Amino acid sequence: MVYPRVLEAGRSGKQREQESRRTFFAEIFIRNGPACLEKEWWDDSETSCLGIRNSIQAIMSQLRLFLVVLLPFLSLLPLTATSHCEPHASADCKKHASFVPGHNFIGEGVDITSLERKGAFVVDISKWQGPNGTCTLCRNRLMRGQWQKLPLVGEDWRERQTCRRQATNFVDELDMDVANAAAQEIGNDWKMEFAEDLKKYWKQDLGLSNTQVVFTGSRSQMTLFAHQKSHQDRYSFLRREIECEYYSLRLQQSPLLSSHFVQAIDRLPHNYDPEEYQHFINIYGTHYMNRVHLGGRARFLVALKTCAMALMGFTAEKLKECLDLEASLRHNGLSGFFSLSSECDKLWVRKTRGNFYDMYSSQHVEVVGGHKQMLFSDSRNMQLLTEWMETTKTTPGLISYSVLSLHTLLNQEDPRRNLLKRAIVSYINQRALRRDCLQSCPEGSFHSSDRRCICMCKANTVVNEKCCATERGRAYLMFYVDSASDLWGDHFSSTDAYVKFFFQNQERRTRIINGNNNPQWLEALHFGAVTLEGSDYFEVEIWDSDVWHDDLLQKCYGRLYAEMREEVWLKCHPSYGYVKFYYMLKCAPTLTGSSCHNYLPSHLPTSYFNDTNPHLGALSLSHRFRDQVLHE
Repeated sequence: MVYPRVLEAGRSGKQREQESRRTFFAEIFIRNGPACLEKEWWDDSETSCLGIRNSIQAIMSQLRLFLVVLLPFLSLLPLTATSHCEPHASADCKKHASFVPGHNFIGEGVDITSLERKGAFVVDISKWQGPNGTCTLCRNRLMRGQWQKLPLVGEDWRERQTCRRQATNFVDELDMDVANAAAQEIGNDWKMEFAEDLKKYWKQDLGLSNTQVVFTGSRSQMTLFAHQKSHQDRYSFLRREIECEYYSLRLQQSPLLSSHFVQAIDRLPHNYDPEEYQHFINIYGTHYMNRVHLGGRARFLVALKTCAMALMGFTAEKLKECLDLEASLRHNGLSGFFSLSSECDKLWVRKTRGNFYDMYSSQHVEVVGGHKQMLFSDSRNMQLLTEWMETTKTTPGLISYSVLSLHTLLNQEDPRRNLLKRAIVSYINQRALRRDCLQSCPEGSFHSSDRRCICMCKANTVVNEKCCATERGRAYLMFYVDSASDLWGDHFSSTDAYVKFFFQNQERRTRIINGNNNPQWLEALHFGAVTLEGSDYFEVEIWDSDVWHDDLLQKCYGRLYAEMREEVWLKCHPSYGYVKFYYMLKCAPTLTGSSCHNYLPSHLPTSYFNDTNPHLGALSLSHRFRDQVLHE
């Protein structure tokens, strides 16, 4: 291998060659280092990862080149969580009016089913003064080193600058998958507090039942959006997310409760009154936040008609793969976050002959933190997305949190503690999202072995594994030949009759019934899967079998129409008598119309809410949504 020469006076040729070699490998490492860290290039070339690593080890002794190599990688490492909080005298406290980010989240009530912040606080976050007017001030490096007050009920405030700036893409198959994704905001397993009370609803997790249940986020805006779509058709949900975390804060173990919360507790009856306790839950929710993580997150959920895409040879998984690949190749991973990026958009146009968002514009957007309206002034402007992420440092939103049940704030001896717990459990159960895995799948499909609540098909030339037709016009064709009457084919003997059917260069025939002018075949002739073109004609031939050559008694023609509701008997009339038959032409799943060219939405087993009857069909939720939802 020839290395670039470094010409330098006063050095020997060997020294110059060593310097050139080191510089060359440093440049290779800087250029290819990230790939080396992600996967192994084990070959014998000097430019392999093994060669690069060996060369770098030899170079490490030289500090200048070591820094050139190492610094780019140090910049990729996330900042560790830091805390710069210390006690200050009263004079300093009065100089700094602002609180640390997150102070207005800890202790706030939240509804665990809707993930809705209630705006009602169980603790007093306004108090910050300690003895003699002292306070705890924290230096916020992300806000130009400002000193900010820590409320008395807060502790362990930290800067955590951790960013996932490259958009991550997910495909969810069910509304329950979307609900589980929304539930990831909760950082702890709150269900352990209600293990016995909720046990009958999570038998699926214990392997004792064929029912799946979702409690957390069952009524979140994202879940309701997906649930509504799931009752209309078979959908896949493409979910894209970016997220940055900047701060975290924890609530004290035994915080000072707010006066209005204490008064609300005092008003609760000592005997169980569902209405009174429900009123309390309506105000404060089911839980309160005891640890919060702050920053910014944008989440984009687009509902894709699974089977409509299949007709164009496209899937949500292929779209995800394209977006993943393009993000990995681009320096700016945010490119195309709110829209298909250029290359994936071209792929979509080639496959569908149309624009992605013209065909599938049903979407749900949630933005947390920062100046949200920036993203909606021009959602395709990636510079605005970058600028929005910067604003989340100064106006962070709530991206994840841990919770405790409200009933735990009451004394163990207080009988209302268990009554409130009972009311909370009842409320959560009523609002749970359930899916009965014993619901039968449509004919020809079966429950997936790995996810028993999803109906699947064995892929063939007509349908894919998701039971979607892969081409318009696909259908199943069968002719049923019943009998013939008063045939006449021979002068001196009875007819040895058989019947032929022709369709698109395919032929099927009945067996020969010898010596009978009134034969009964009662025979089904299957053509199997066919493709209809719009004007589809079949041909019938009635034959008399002879020793030397068969005689054609009659030819008849007819046009095929799919999805005829009743059997229509047809007759083909030779010179004498007739043959009686009918055909069945059944469109492939998700197709309809006389030639099976029209799309038909899928109606598969769906999930339902505990407080609704699963047989009532889809809930009317359309008034609760806009195409784009700005979620606080």
